Amino acid sequence: MCSIQANLGNLVEVYQDQRKSMPFLQTFPKALQFRKFRRSWLVCLYFFTSLILILSLHHAASQAQVRSITQAKITEILEGSQVYIQNRQAQVNDTARSNEQVRTGQARAQIQFNNKAIARLSRNSLMTVGQCGAQLERGSVLINGAASACTSTITAAVRGTTYVLEIDDQGEEQLRVLEGEVEASDNSRGSRDRFTIRGGQKLRARNGRVLPQVLDMPQSEYEGILTGSLVRGYRDDLRNLDRIERTFNRRFPGARFPLRSALNSPILNNPVLNPLRGHFSLAILQDRPQLSQVIARVTLKSRRANGYLSERFAGDYLYPINKKAQFIRGLNPSDRIVVRLFTPQDRLIGYSEFELLEDNAAVSIVLPENSNLYGTVRTVVGIDADRNGVIDRGVPVYDYFSQLIDRADRPTVTFQPSIQDFELRAFNFSGLQTPPRNAIYPPTMSRGFVDRDLEFNPDDLDSTITALPRQLVQPVKVDSRGTSVYDVTRQILNFRRK
Repeated sequence: MCSIQANLGNLVEVYQDQRKSMPFLQTFPKALQFRKFRRSWLVCLYFFTSLILILSLHHAASQAQVRSITQAKITEILEGSQVYIQNRQAQVNDTARSNEQVRTGQARAQIQFNNKAIARLSRNSLMTVGQCGAQLERGSVLINGAASACTSTITAAVRGTTYVLEIDDQGEEQLRVLEGEVEASDNSRGSRDRFTIRGGQKLRARNGRVLPQVLDMPQSEYEGILTGSLVRGYRDDLRNLDRIERTFNRRFPGARFPLRSALNSPILNNPVLNPLRGHFSLAILQDRPQLSQVIARVTLKSRRANGYLSERFAGDYLYPINKKAQFIRGLNPSDRIVVRLFTPQDRLIGYSEFELLEDNAAVSIVLPENSNLYGTVRTVVGIDADRNGVIDRGVPVYDYFSQLIDRADRPTVTFQPSIQDFELRAFNFSGLQTPPRNAIYPPTMSRGFVDRDLEFNPDDLDSTITALPRQLVQPVKVDSRGTSVYDVTRQILNFRRK
């Protein structure tokens, strides 16, 4: 009897969590919340017995849901159109039936099963519907809800949780749980091994055999999932996000939850309390400098409800390589900045766009160290609330590539979904994260922007934007100490008068 009372607090926590996710528990007698009767062992016993019965019924219902997965509807496609059902190209609202394959190429996709659970497939992934819920054969999938999944080696049985299943290029498999609990089994011939993997833990398999140890995920790995391609860029947040946050905070006390960044702060969203909204520093970098200076042409595209205003010229800036300047005022979150890069001899070598954030941002445009790759640049963007020129720890980081393509006198620019491995080394820079092979875009740039040819100089642009440097205006010299600060509103007005 004492043990029942000793574990009462834990039972209440479980009960309260289940009340939120199971509407039928809302009618459970309020007396059983143990406000008035927590000293009564009879009430404890009654509650304990009832709770076990209810959770058992819920478990059975959930398992029935998992077994009943017979179809999966595609609800969102990101970064391209290479999503297929049985090798025919698929579109949003197309449905895969039981035993049919869903495959992605250079695109990502969200799928909703008939039991309302969702799955998110990364690029170059292959999944079969209805085999153990969802059978992953290549790539990675995030499951959010009451859907089991499996590989050739691991079967993950769930009642409703959030986890990631992955098969890498070497065939190694991983099951990583973000919140809740997964019961995993080893499918190897003759094996009867069973494992319980809880939020913040992982299980691995190699050479067709599950490794016997359940491991804790390090913070960097957990954060990498939350800021990676299985989470970022989708229209809706993951369900059970609060549970994911609680799990993260319990595993890493004092760490900043990546999906509750400055972007959600009421203070930072207030232009009076946070005057740094939309401000940014811009650095032009090259790891092994081939150039001593570059000219950065900066233009502003202000956001409006139905799109963006035409570009406004904010100046040409003569940058010492590997230096930065600060741009302030007249800027708002979701506005876009366009940067065209020229050599001092007026050769065009790069184009980028980036979106302004809810707080001061650090923006780095990285030129390749190999001049043969000029025309392609890497852009890295993230919040820098303390304005030290370094992206804050634990915030989303956008990291992507754009490539100029010469087509007669109408050059175009393409924002790439990925970049070849041999080219990645050319864009390394000390102090920045290793460049990702698969680009990381803000959500508004992920949809309808990536992997399309965009006109470099549309006809409606002002002549100050289309002219070569020095033809109409002289470049502004950026201080080599990195202390230059420019008022964008004033710069736009100054150049408009010329």
